[in-house]
Amino acid sequence: MERRSMLMAGAAAVAGALTAGRSRAEAAAASNLYLHRRNPAELRIWTRRPGHRWIRYDLKRFVDTSIHLDAWRVQEVAAVLLSADAPGPGVSETGTRRLTTGANYEYAIKFVGEAHVTGSHGYERLRDFLPLLDGRPAPSAEYTPGEEFELAQENIVHDRSKAEVAEVRVRHVITPEGLRLRWDLDWRAERTVDAAYGAMLPAVNEPDVSSACRFTDRARTQAPGPGAHADAPGVQLFNALNGATLSVEVGPDFFDGYARSAGHGIWVYTGVYNKAYPTRVYPGQQEVVTPGTTWRLDASYRFGHPT
Repeated sequence: MERRSMLMAGAAAVAGALTAGRSRAEAAAASNLYLHRRNPAELRIWTRRPGHRWIRYDLKRFVDTSIHLDAWRVQEVAAVLLSADAPGPGVSETGTRRLTTGANYEYAIKFVGEAHVTGSHGYERLRDFLPLLDGRPAPSAEYTPGEEFELAQENIVHDRSKAEVAEVRVRHVITPEGLRLRWDLDWRAERTVDAAYGAMLPAVNEPDVSSACRFTDRARTQAPGPGAHADAPGVQLFNALNGATLSVEVGPDFFDGYARSAGHGIWVYTGVYNKAYPTRVYPGQQEVVTPGTTWRLDASYRFGHPT
């Protein structure tokens, strides 16, 4: 190859590398989702929609031997203003409003004669898990931009005697549009279920977060608490002060035709928090499950807070 050709080829390679570097930097700067690895047991997913604060999802591996618990869970969700255009090393929070509290989100089950299991109630064991970013195993870097985050896990559910009763496969899929929670629970043993909930939403009970609610198939609003229940596909909680909104919508498979929800397919309880409870089995209604029975849930959460 002539010297001139070699120089031109080298210049082209350098230009290409610089262009690729700029493209990666520009893509990172423009990203509306970031995976933040805080430590091996805590992940933060930052997402942003135009005109809104960053929505920060905290996911944590909860381990508590006293209640035989080892599982990844949503810890809380917050709307955050940052000191820079995107999260990263040295970037601080300049304004944070917690939207949800630490509580059960994914599911909670009660067998006749026992206390609740799963979630923060315990008696669930992690078998395997895998964080993914844009469909591939997530990198180990502290901060990584992307478009879609997923945490997949496989767990074993026990009753209070520590007997294995079910296997559950759980997916948390997060994009700037929200959180999609999907799980399949395969029963391994016969039990009588006395209460069962999935895709719960524990909103902070403050006037600037969740002073009102609306069931998504109804054209009226009401206060959380007594009377706030319906056989509805979802519910939205909001306030009139700052535009913050929280919602969860659940596919019909989970409800099983509302056969055992006693007129409370979704109800919103008020107290320490304003918590939405999508309900498959209302306390006392009961459902007998047998080996081979599968419960499925496909739910979508959305959070918003205008800047």
